[in-house]
Amino acid sequence: MNFTDGRVSVGRRRIGLFTPYDLVPGGGERYLLAMAATLQRFGQVEVLAPERYSALRVDQLVRDLGLTPREKMPVTRFDPNVAPYHLFVAMGNEAFPPLRALGHRNLFVCQFPFPPDPRILRERRGFDAGYQRTVVYSEFARRALGEARIRLALPPTETTILYPPCRVPDQPPTERSHDGVIRIVSVGRFFTGGHAKRHDLLIGGLRELVQGDRSGTRYELHLVGSANARWGSRAYLDTLHKSAEGLPVTTHVNATIGTMQRILEGSDIYWHAAGLGTSVVQHPERMEHFGISVVEAMGAGCVPVVFRGGGPLEIVEEGRTGYFFGSVTELLAATRQHACIVREDPAQALAWRRAAWAAAQRFSDTAFADRLTALAGSMGL
Repeated sequence: MNFTDGRVSVGRRRIGLFTPYDLVPGGGERYLLAMAATLQRFGQVEVLAPERYSALRVDQLVRDLGLTPREKMPVTRFDPNVAPYHLFVAMGNEAFPPLRALGHRNLFVCQFPFPPDPRILRERRGFDAGYQRTVVYSEFARRALGEARIRLALPPTETTILYPPCRVPDQPPTERSHDGVIRIVSVGRFFTGGHAKRHDLLIGGLRELVQGDRSGTRYELHLVGSANARWGSRAYLDTLHKSAEGLPVTTHVNATIGTMQRILEGSDIYWHAAGLGTSVVQHPERMEHFGISVVEAMGAGCVPVVFRGGGPLEIVEEGRTGYFFGSVTELLAATRQHACIVREDPAQALAWRRAAWAAAQRFSDTAFADRLTALAGSMGL
């Protein structure tokens, strides 16, 4: 390749990244656009979406997601009749791609193999024939994909784990003064059903924590997440606010990256309950598929207390970088245990925060770009 000033000479290679979903601030969208930003070093990148997006809206989305592409990132309305791409990447939520391969090299990003509609399965059976590789977010997702393809009588596919890119500070947490309030935070979209973040159970847990405390400890719970009318977020938030009446609970809806980072850095404990109350065998799709928010909380020095299932099992090391729980009772026990450390042993609390930060480095934006670059090279780019 011909590099000039650290940038690739583009124009010879066209790279297309297709998503069938709306582009809104979220983990899947950040994954796709981070891929696009990294692949710009290999050629001219186009993000292909169901609808056309203005350059202004795309620029704002890129800023909201905290990305720094090498150049402008055009988003065009998908046209299946274009000439073949040198590399074509398609993102989907089933065990098979959402459309036929459109490149000389083809990569399918399976966010998670959600159970497909039988009609969609009939329409798309065989679509994966032209894809050389399937990418998943975690070992948990890889196992689920293999099991789903067996159930659907689909042939095996070559699968690579490409952990999502996470915002992780370069510098470790520093010692800080504590005002006696144990601040707990949880990050996740405000919606119900499917892959819900179980804010309802967290609020119930805080009520039990506050009412059952005999140590004089004060607690706060901060819920941070995006909301959208199409997800039914308004009604869901109304329900959460009613259930939290009388409790020190604050919701931060559609908070900026800066605001979220400040909340994380100012908090002691991170709660994550996706999958709680659900069978991983019957409904693996309701588990956390990876856990970007868990990593980003750890990167900010926030110690995670997470549900024992799904992707977080690959992120957290129990007893060193965080805690696991299988019930609300276990969640509260781990929270009380770490609250005691924060109150009574600042040096140990700082050691926990720094261990969490160090573990998060494995999933940084830089680590993602390095892994994707190696993957692209293995595919002939």
